[in-house]
Amino acid sequence: MEKYYCDRCRTLSETEGICKNCGSYGQKKIFIEVQDGKKRTTEADS
Repeated sequence: MEKYYCDRCRTLSETEGICKNCGSYGQKKIFIEVQDGKKRTTEADS
């Protein structure tokens, strides 16, 4: 997964460009690896 990180206000966005939160342009591209999680079951699910 690819996101853009604003250094000034520390928010993530889907698109590169001007930050919608603070108006700054200092965004960096970051990559997020999503891991498969095992579904946890509880006694209520049984």
